[in-house]
Amino acid sequence: MKKLAWAAIVLLLAAPASAQMAKGDRVRLEVDPVGKIDGQLVASDDSSVTVLSRTSTLQIERGKIERAQRYQGEHRNWGRGLLVGAGVGLTFALLADIVAHEEGDEGVGALYLSFAILGAAPGTLIGGLIKTDQWKTVPVENLTVSTRVDRAYQVQLVLSASF
Repeated sequence: MKKLAWAAIVLLLAAPASAQMAKGDRVRLEVDPVGKIDGQLVASDDSSVTVLSRTSTLQIERGKIERAQRYQGEHRNWGRGLLVGAGVGLTFALLADIVAHEEGDEGVGALYLSFAILGAAPGTLIGGLIKTDQWKTVPVENLTVSTRVDRAYQVQLVLSASF
């Protein structure tokens, strides 16, 4: 029980996880002149960062890193789908209103609301099915090397950034 309490204290006192990059984290680096490198952080020291990409292990000088991002997981696009679906529904309502005015019909105000709802419902469902990666930018000039204890009580090398 004492080990668990001490581990909890160490975890709480270690810097916030969102500001850290630990060995094994998925990272995206923008490197001059190569471009974007997406991979797993293998090692880090004061002069370079080593990343395991899909094809090879790359050692990158810190001075050439223009931007560093840490993978935050996937998220679904419910809200974006709702807005796009409602926008498409309102567009169809506007077209239907124009046709109705040409034919002399009036009283199509409810048409806008119904088309917006009819568009928003499938838009929300489709947006919920679409997953996108979420990345958090870490300032390159603030990257430092330290250690932390993970949930399995193992000490890890950590690349952290202060904001």
